Amino acid sequence: MRQFKTREQYLVAMAKEINDVFFIPAGYPVKLDKVKVSCGFTTQGGKKNAAIGQCFNDKTNGFNEIFIHPVLADESRVGDVLAHEMIHAYDNCKNGHRGPFRRIALAIGLTGKMTATIASDEMKIKLAKIQKKLGKYPHEALDYKPVKKQGTRMLKIECPKCADSSPYFVRMSKTMLVKGAPLCGQCGTKMTDDIASVLIDEIQKNKKVIEVTTEESHLLHDLAYSEFSDESIERGNGGGGGYIDKHDLKIAQSLKNKGIIDYEKMENTTGNPIWGWVRSYFLNTGENKVDSNESRIINIVHHRYK
Repeated sequence: MRQFKTREQYLVAMAKEINDVFFIPAGYPVKLDKVKVSCGFTTQGGKKNAAIGQCFNDKTNGFNEIFIHPVLADESRVGDVLAHEMIHAYDNCKNGHRGPFRRIALAIGLTGKMTATIASDEMKIKLAKIQKKLGKYPHEALDYKPVKKQGTRMLKIECPKCADSSPYFVRMSKTMLVKGAPLCGQCGTKMTDDIASVLIDEIQKNKKVIEVTTEESHLLHDLAYSEFSDESIERGNGGGGGYIDKHDLKIAQSLKNKGIIDYEKMENTTGNPIWGWVRSYFLNTGENKVDSNESRIINIVHHRYK
């Protein structure tokens, strides 16, 4: 009696024994050098009444691929299912379960409905001898329950106006949402299941293009991509550097007057000006214009200059 470490090794050895004992004597030798056998799910997966074996034609890689379902562990049952799939491999899956399949199935000892054959008593005796020769199939039957199909999926419906301050949402089915979205219980705004798109649409409606000078463009770039330290600008990408002076503050004031940035200039206990929350709502387009469609909010907290 042989011992096998893997299921595939066992199935390959069993396929050879089945070919020698059943197929070759019946006049239907299977070309096993063109067949691969594995333990695995069929294309129906874990569905109820899923096929417990499946053979694929050789169009993909030149081999007939046979899979024995992991719910099977009894050597005799594995043997007759493997024999069934080897018939498909013999004719490269051309005839389904029609005439040629039936003829071979009966010749090797399979019986019953051709789409779900079982071993005849005579075939079971021969399979038992093969089992004794090969030993135990190194596999435990997979015990699982097919995943239940999800019922009605409840969507999260949110208020776009209250999202940042006091989130308000409900759950409802897609069917009911299509009939009509509810109104927010806090502010009366029409709710949605795609809050991001609503906010983007709002930005698109309020599009602005504002002319800026080259100096303003450069400082805007610094606000968006740099961190202000005591004396220098350390760019986020690791390159460059510079100093902030009162001239930069004048440019920043100009950007503030145009409504492009909003900053608070505060005095600390030592008398040094501190940049508080700096918010940039627009990005430079590269043509000395600022387009609100390319919005970005930058928060820079307690960065100072001297």
